Amino acid sequence: KGFASMVGMNEVLQDSHLDGVVKICHRVTPKGIKRTLRTTKVTVYIVKFVRRIFKLINKYKSVLAFLFILQWTKSATFRPMPVNKRAQKKATKKALKEAMKSSRSGFFF
Repeated sequence: KGFASMVGMNEVLQDSHLDGVVKICHRVTPKGIKRTLRTTKVTVYIVKFVRRIFKLINKYKSVLAFLFILQWTKSATFRPMPVNKRAQKKATKKALKEAMKSSRSGFFF
């Protein structure tokens, strides 16, 4: 209240407003200032880092798109086809029978 009267704002401010300002001033501590400063520095660093990453991605956007398409085609090309186990077993038996027939016919002839 003394500072307000020095400035000439004695009549303008009510006691409830002055009490609120005093409460805020009492909550400001060196520990709180350090914590706020540290949090602000970390936030600024993260924002700058994310900006640099976005600039880099924007710069090499076409190369990244080409690499993604290349990887997709590679995985699509070398992906194993689904196999029907029953049909595979049947085809193996049939091929084995044919091989046995051809080997027998050549053995005696």
